[in-house]
Amino acid sequence: MAVLGDDWTFLILRQAFWGVTRFENFLSNLAVSRARLSDRLKYLTGIGVMERRPYQTRPERFEYVLSEMGLDLFEMALLIHQWADRWRGDQLDSNIEKRHRPCGAHLSMGFQCASCDEPIAPGTIVEDTGYRCRLVDRIDGLLHRWQRRKAAPKHSSSFDPVSYALEAFGDRWSLLIIDAILSGIHRFDDIQRRLDVARNILTNRLVHLESEGLVTKNAYQDAPPRYDYHPAPPARDLHDVLTATRAWGLRWLYPSDTDAKLVHRYCGQAARPKLVCTSCARPILWEDVDYADPEMKEAKAKMMATVINAGGS
Repeated sequence: MAVLGDDWTFLILRQAFWGVTRFENFLSNLAVSRARLSDRLKYLTGIGVMERRPYQTRPERFEYVLSEMGLDLFEMALLIHQWADRWRGDQLDSNIEKRHRPCGAHLSMGFQCASCDEPIAPGTIVEDTGYRCRLVDRIDGLLHRWQRRKAAPKHSSSFDPVSYALEAFGDRWSLLIIDAILSGIHRFDDIQRRLDVARNILTNRLVHLESEGLVTKNAYQDAPPRYDYHPAPPARDLHDVLTATRAWGLRWLYPSDTDAKLVHRYCGQAARPKLVCTSCARPILWEDVDYADPEMKEAKAKMMATVINAGGS
């Protein structure tokens, strides 16, 4: 979660998944400053999530395409979209229908443990890494510059639920706090120790998460006042997003020769989360997701063409 940075990096990646590759198109679609966009694209290419490729020589111009590492984020992108449809659908101009092509059912996704085929429920995944992520030292300085939370911008597009989701949880601290609460850590001091986060940042994020309906606050002591924090249903439904993030991080951010793994408490084995259709239990593949909306169909086709062309270059 820390590696993915802030809400702007998520929004840039969302554009990339719909086939946007050129700086000026990112700029106009996101209504972001040139300096901020340049900064985030440099960051994403620096950590290997995107690749910078020339498409014109006179004058020299570059495009930004998802790398194999970036394309592997598709599960998280789909799950954020699913969460937004469920919990922020009333804020959208329209609810985009998605279907799973192999079974024809309305797309509904969830994780199963590949070792035991049981659903992965909140709090049943344990990280067993023992290693510091290999990118953390390189990115800490950049992330410190971005730590002050800024609300994700509103977009004119009627099929962009991601910006609404990011308004609720779109920075690394918010997701880490939700993750800690879902794992059974409920009191302020315990959350702070778990995350090693500054008290003012934790206070700010908890107030925000409560205002968004993601956590509830209960008093357990009157003098001085003390509270514990519990996940509301929308926060519980984020556990799949968190699972996708963990699995992606384990695949890409730890040395291949380590024993880092995710353990499923239900069976005690390596979890190896697999995203499946809840109707047919088949694995979810990006190419098997069908959209009813013509604009979405066109955007997905453009993205798939970008991937094919990049692979052939």
